[in-house]
Parts: sequence; structure tokens; C-alpha cells
Amino acid sequence: MCSPKLAVTPSDCALAVGVPLFRETFLAQLADHENFDFARTMVGTGDPSFWWDRVYSPIVEVQNRICREMQALGVTVVQQARRADLIALFAKHRVVTLATHWHMSSISPDDIVDPMGMTLMLNKRDKTDSLGRAWTDFLGACGSQLPPDVNELRAALAAWLRTLADTANAAYNPRSATGGSPDADWSLTRPALERTLAGALKPARVVELIDGLQSLGEFIQCIPRNSNCIIDLSICRSALAFELIKYQRPECLLVVNRFPVHPIPRFLRYSLIMKLLARSPLPFLEAATAVHSGEVIFDEETSTSCRRSQRGTRPIRRQ
Repeated sequence: MCSPKLAVTPSDCALAVGVPLFRETFLAQLADHENFDFARTMVGTGDPSFWWDRVYSPIVEVQNRICREMQALGVTVVQQARRADLIALFAKHRVVTLATHWHMSSISPDDIVDPMGMTLMLNKRDKTDSLGRAWTDFLGACGSQLPPDVNELRAALAAWLRTLADTANAAYNPRSATGGSPDADWSLTRPALERTLAGALKPARVVELIDGLQSLGEFIQCIPRNSNCIIDLSICRSALAFELIKYQRPECLLVVNRFPVHPIPRFLRYSLIMKLLARSPLPFLEAATAVHSGEVIFDEETSTSCRRSQRGTRPIRRQ
């Protein structure tokens, strides 16, 4: 098991950026709706170049500057991360941070790859768990008579599962009525349903890299089976992935986020963590907690990290 008390330095860490940081890449991804989602979330109507020049480019400038600063500190930075890059980074580094986009995917009839097999799985569910109860209610609503036509059955199952998943996924949206609720039922989210109904429900492509959206299973395959690294996934809604990653890579420590994250604060916090580790080796989780809680500030003029206390701040000295 990776010890949370193991001290690390920036040279033990890697940063993989899966969102576009260059104009050509951004515009190409914007035109490819099938394989990319992030660029479309950054634009409105009108000329795409306007949205790059006036909206996203200023964000990219900050991200690229921080990437250069992190490289100077000794962090391994991959600015256009592909799946092959993740495989290499996970094999070599104690801490891997992924800065990218999580695509919230709904459920369509095309996602139901085996409707008959799915009904058999659902009929075997324990009626006391969330999915089992929902299935019992669904059967009751349709008079226990499922559509005999396969395509009609596929459409009915998709509509039912979409309602369940969209309701559960809403708990990971702070603007929804259930956003932030401690009673969020992860078992009905899309990732959980994919595990429960494996083989009958097609895995969604949710993790965006420069070579396209990846399913959660494809992402997990990038991590060695015996890995005990720290995986910093504090990207939008990555808490949805926690259970599945931890189940398949139990020795890894995970840092996840429940809600959407703006790229600039995310990069700035990472920068502070690395600057803190450059001053003095610390356990990554301790450094991250100190920065996220506001316990640590960093003076750019003196390059000094300080911890807040009741009496003000005190420098963190090299040991």
C-alpha cells in the first residue's frame, strides 16, 4: 500500500494535461464531436476563433506558464497527454496528476448492447438494493409486460436507466437540487450501472485526452495492476470514478473531486503544492491538504512558503 506519509519532491511527480493548450488542437477538437467534448463546453455561437482568442486563450496562457514553472521545479509535464503517455507516467512516478475534462454521459438506446441479457441481470437483483427496487417499480409501472420487440425493449430500458442515472449524476452538479447532498446514491450513477450491468450496458467514454475520449476501463488499464502510486484526479466530477478505480487498483491512493473545477484555480493550487514540495519534501496528501484548506500561502517575491497560524504566518524552511 502506498504510504500517505511518504515524503515526495516535484521530481517524484508528473502532470498530464489532457485538454487542448494550442489553438490548432482546440479548433480541431471543436469540429470532432464524436471524440471530444471539452472544446464545445468553452464556446457559444459564432466564429470559433473568437472563442479561442477572447475566452479560452487567456486561460491557456496561465496554464502554459504554470506548466513551464513546474518543469523548472523538476515535475515531469506532458502538455498534450495521450493514453500512451499516461501508461509511461504511471509506470515511473509516485504521484500522477491528471488535468483534463470529465464528460457527463447520459444513456441512449445505442448504449443497451444486450437488452435481453440486461433484463435477466435485473431480474436477479436483490430487491432490497437501489437498482433492484427501481427495477421492481419499473416492472410494476408497465404491468410486468416488457415490450416483445427487441428494439422497443432497448428503447424502454434506455429511457428508464437514463432517468435513474441522470438523477443520480445530478448530485455531482452543485447547481442541481441534489448537488452536494450527502445522500447521493452512487450505485445508480452511470459508472456504477456499467459495473453492475457489465456486458449489457456499453461503457461511456468519459475521460478526455488529446487522442480522444476514453472509457473509465481504458483509463484504469493505463495504471499497472500492482501500482501503489498516488493518483490526483481532482478534475471535474472525478468522484464518480473513485469506486471503480479503487476496486481495480486497491493499492493506489486517490484524490478526487465531486464538482466541476475551473482550470485556472486548479492549476494555481497545483502550482502551490509543487512549490511547497520544492521547499521541503512532504507527503503529497499533506501538502495538498494544506494548500486546499488555505493553511499555506506562497510569497512570489521572496519564493517563501508560509503556514498560517493564529499569530500570522511562519516560513517553511528547508530541512
